[in-house]
Amino acid sequence: MTSDTTFAEIQEYAERFIRLKTVAVAKHLNLNWADVEDLRQDLLIDVLQRFPKYDPKRSTAKSFVVMVVGNGIRTIIRLRSESKEALMQSLLSLEDQMVDEDDQPVLRMETVDAEEILVNSGIITRPSIENVELQLDIRLFIDSLPDRLRGICLMLGSNSILAIAKEIGVSRNRVRSDIAEIRFLAEKCGLQAYL
Repeated sequence: MTSDTTFAEIQEYAERFIRLKTVAVAKHLNLNWADVEDLRQDLLIDVLQRFPKYDPKRSTAKSFVVMVVGNGIRTIIRLRSESKEALMQSLLSLEDQMVDEDDQPVLRMETVDAEEILVNSGIITRPSIENVELQLDIRLFIDSLPDRLRGICLMLGSNSILAIAKEIGVSRNRVRSDIAEIRFLAEKCGLQAYL
């Protein structure tokens, strides 16, 4: 490449050089195909954006591309390494020794409430003690209902409105009205959060 190197020539050389360099970087950083393509594009954009700063009096076009690509790769490796180090520093081990409120050594895993983690992560909706209390509240509520509404309430767990209407010999609208009454009574008993 001569001192009157064109933008197209720099782009062509940069694409070939970046293709070769990203193979090595991909192995070093254990990148997947999509990440390699993103890396290639980022490096090429960097070279093309810096092209206006290229001075043929200071270096050849190849040297310019090699320098820009090399700096870009070093920056990516450094940032990735720093982010891994930050992640490793922020990770806690359940095997870590801690001190409990009585100044006795204890493993971190012994201080963690597994159920609280399951609730906070959305795996379960509420702690088991709350589920037991809810079941008791619902059982007391259902037992307090008049016989007709109690029967409908119990059938709702496994039947459709149509099936309930056929079973007790009333219209679907009547079953819907009964369900609305059951909801109203449940809200009066403080069960609105569970409806």
